[in-house]
Amino acid sequence: MKTLATKNSIFIGIAAVVCLQNFAAFAQASKQSQLTSKSNSETSLHSLLSPQNSASNQQMVSLTSTHLLKPLMISQAKQETEAQPVPPAISKRRPSAVKMMVGDQEIFLKRARVQDRASGSALGLFTPFGRSKGKAVFRGKQARLQVTEFPIAFETSLPADVHPDEYMVLLKLKTKKDRREIETSSAGFSSDFSEGLVNAKDGFRDKDLIQLQFEEAQPIDEEGNITYKVTIPSMMEAGEYAIFHQEHYYDFSFDNRIPATQDTDPE
Repeated sequence: MKTLATKNSIFIGIAAVVCLQNFAAFAQASKQSQLTSKSNSETSLHSLLSPQNSASNQQMVSLTSTHLLKPLMISQAKQETEAQPVPPAISKRRPSAVKMMVGDQEIFLKRARVQDRASGSALGLFTPFGRSKGKAVFRGKQARLQVTEFPIAFETSLPADVHPDEYMVLLKLKTKKDRREIETSSAGFSSDFSEGLVNAKDGFRDKDLIQLQFEEAQPIDEEGNITYKVTIPSMMEAGEYAIFHQEHYYDFSFDNRIPATQDTDPE
């Protein structure tokens, strides 16, 4: 046992000596590495500060400044672009679909608001003389627009592939106590059974239509429309009228019997 303990002590001593030697070698290598790193850092700094690398340094600083200023320049340009007012779009749309020309005046007609009404009874449809009528009713006994001169002309644009007299007509309205109206359809008992029990008609009556003449004033435009000058060949009677243009009504009153107002000096 004593011999084994002695051997263990000798082994432990040798191991301790080896560990001390290894620690000393590691410390020496670490110190050498720190000195080498410091030397390389000084060399790099010296090389950067040397006159030979001054041009490269200036180029690096200039390049860095350019990249830093570029977003700022783009931002300023964007702000200037956003600050500039955008000019409003120029509309090519006419103020009205129908323009009236009386003497040296040009008037853009306004649409009239109408109501669809039906007159007659269901029983009248099955009697020989009864008829039910559909009407377009205008509010008021007189139109807002009063015309006292003749001749009257109109100007309008219509698609090039239509017959203008089928899309624009002049109507003579029937005047009532508190309204004006025009018949738009009718239906009644049919005396000809080959056509069925009920005879129905859709559209304006011929006696309510005023003849118009159409003349091309301008050729086809970019939108495929033709501008027409529309005239009334015959003298009109005093009364209430309406232009029916593409499903809309434009009403006016006409009476050339109204004398022009004259200023007179008091006696």
